[in-house]
Amino acid sequence: MVVQKDTITVTGLKPLYSEWSTIKPYLPPMPPEDITFDMPFVRVRSKPAFEGEKCLRVVAFHGMPGNGEHFQALGEALAETCNVDFIAPTFPDLKFTLEKRAFWQSTEERLALLEVFLKAIDVRDVDISIGHSTGGWAAVNMSLGVGNLKSRSFCLVCTNIPRFIRYIGPKWFQGNLCRALHYKFMEPLVVLAYELIISTFRLRRKMTAFDAMSSAFPQYAMRYWEEQNAPRSIREAVEKGVPRMMVYGGRDYLLKLEFSHLLASDLGNPDPKNHYTYEGKEDKQLKLIQQPQDDSDLPITVHFTQGGHHCYQQYPETMAKHLLQLANRADLFHQE
Repeated sequence: MVVQKDTITVTGLKPLYSEWSTIKPYLPPMPPEDITFDMPFVRVRSKPAFEGEKCLRVVAFHGMPGNGEHFQALGEALAETCNVDFIAPTFPDLKFTLEKRAFWQSTEERLALLEVFLKAIDVRDVDISIGHSTGGWAAVNMSLGVGNLKSRSFCLVCTNIPRFIRYIGPKWFQGNLCRALHYKFMEPLVVLAYELIISTFRLRRKMTAFDAMSSAFPQYAMRYWEEQNAPRSIREAVEKGVPRMMVYGGRDYLLKLEFSHLLASDLGNPDPKNHYTYEGKEDKQLKLIQQPQDDSDLPITVHFTQGGHHCYQQYPETMAKHLLQLANRADLFHQE
């Protein structure tokens, strides 16, 4: 196994911003030139080289706040089971957005920056795109070929992409706060508003005010700019028969269990009796308490009853096992 942790400088997004200036005038002002970002990444490979062998290439999108390094254990677990090239970059965070007044956390920006990044490390084919939390939007859209990237399948982890997470008020309220961040002079007031909300509802043990902003803003950017896109993208993926998988936790402090069940239904597996259900706080303690009788025609759906919002960190070995199940079922391994 080879584990690489590195940083690469990527430059791009000017073509996207030029297009937006004419077709999306309602968006915040975009930089007239390319943005430059030092992108950290983790890459886990079963072997130093794959030439002539079948390989499974996986790209993982973290949520916000988050980073690619969180996926290292999952990449290593997958490398123990098959010939894999697992890549998890870290995308610009909200601090970068507010400092540079660029990279407004949209799916299109993520995919455009990923395209530059993958080209820089000489990667073309992607077999599975994994999306955690708000990263789920990019994973689904990558499987649909949005932009110039294409993955052959996707896996959603602890995400609620067709629906807004309302943990600090109604969506119109969060939307207005996020919209105010487009104006630099409003930034201190928005931060103060989040501080008051976090204190009032005693959420500080779960997240800081900036964490809450970092979580809400990508949802706003990805949903409010094009509100119809999330459910439409899910429907399109299902209609096209894109191989797909979903993982959710029963103790996710951000997502209600009912929302995870709704997403499972959206993806084509509405009956919880057809979900692989595990009990236990970590891989070593896990017990499979429910297994579908026959899910060969259903999306692989995995429920960790004691899983939190970062199931892929709690249960990397079990999740790797099901990713391999997805890869084998959909014949996702490609020839290098």
